[in-house]
Amino acid sequence: MAKKKAKTEKPVTYQQAVKRLPAAVSKREHLLAEYHRVHAAFHAAHDELSSAYKALARTDRELKKHQQVIDRLRAVVDLGAAPPALEEREVDAPLLTDAEYLHLKELDPNAVNVHKSKALFSMDEYIGGFSRFPADRRKPHHEMAASRFLSLYDRSQLGGAKATDMSQPFVDTSTPGSRDVSDFGAEAREEYHSIKKALGEERRTLLERVIVGRVSARQIAAEHCGKTPSTVHGKAVAVVAQQVWDAIEALAEIMGFAAVGNK
Repeated sequence: MAKKKAKTEKPVTYQQAVKRLPAAVSKREHLLAEYHRVHAAFHAAHDELSSAYKALARTDRELKKHQQVIDRLRAVVDLGAAPPALEEREVDAPLLTDAEYLHLKELDPNAVNVHKSKALFSMDEYIGGFSRFPADRRKPHHEMAASRFLSLYDRSQLGGAKATDMSQPFVDTSTPGSRDVSDFGAEAREEYHSIKKALGEERRTLLERVIVGRVSARQIAAEHCGKTPSTVHGKAVAVVAQQVWDAIEALAEIMGFAAVGNK
């Protein structure tokens, strides 16, 4: 194919130059004004972008710092509520004999609580995981029912066949008296079985998990919702907590403790 010849501009005459020059100058002025406008807009956009970038970097740092706080809090929440601290209470002095009590009263007839002594008391050992529930809402009949439930569960484990670790030191587990330890376990299992029937499977399972297993209402709600304890919604936790209160109230009534709460 033959190459196309490059076009050559014809020389401009004086008359043509005079005629075209004003339009060319005007066009240049217009382009120069547009350039300055775009240049100013560019710098403004650059300054705005720089400010936005600084704000973005600052927000990113704050987000990372806040995420660390959330991670620490979630780690605590996922572990569940800690057992309440030991309380100092006045209890019947276990080593005080009747003779000593009478002697102390003779020395000071106006003495109060002579038969009492101070001792550290664990609500966790007394009522299990129910101790994590608000103390201001717990009534005496609630605590009595939870304590009895925990005690029956523990004693119902007595008497079953258990594996023996022969590598451990021998411990004499025999009890004084003629009754075998399995008798106590059998009695507890019988009473516990009747309570389970009266409660129903759902409430029995719930109380076993909360009181005996020390599982929090948050953890149970999380399992129901398929979430973690730190992400489960508060309404779901409140629903499970109310179910526990209802189950405790029913348990107290079954055990005959409800009358205590109505006094």
